[in-house]
Amino acid sequence: MKAHFLQLFRYNFVINRKLLSAYNQHDINIPEAMKLLSHVCNAQQVWLSRIRPNFVQAVPEIWEVYSTDELTERMEASERSWMRFLESLPKIDEVFSEQVVYTNSKAERFESTLHDILFHLINHGTHHRAQISTLFRQNGITPPPTDYIFWVREK
Repeated sequence: MKAHFLQLFRYNFVINRKLLSAYNQHDINIPEAMKLLSHVCNAQQVWLSRIRPNFVQAVPEIWEVYSTDELTERMEASERSWMRFLESLPKIDEVFSEQVVYTNSKAERFESTLHDILFHLINHGTHHRAQISTLFRQNGITPPPTDYIFWVREK
């Protein structure tokens, strides 16, 4: 299962960077797209801080929006932190069934398995990348392919 999540997170990071690169390449101004891409990056850091606080230097506000340069830096930092965390996990599948106790942004306490949190993050990113791709199309820009299978074929 560890290898599976490493693969999914690699996909997640590459596709996020592709969308940001497309945004920069077309020199466009779609504030909602930057808001969503920043949110995806922020959510990754928020969740990592809930799982392993020592892997995150500073927890961002969930809807904080960045410039493209700042977002590039934050994406790279998030990727390094997440890969360090995922690679530090033991290869036994049972670790993914462990309960993570955390507090959400409303100070409510929850417990979820590590597996469910990791799956949520991948699914969350996919959801918002679809929204970003729609915004691109609405502004006359063909977005890069974001489907997992396209990424696998390119590897």
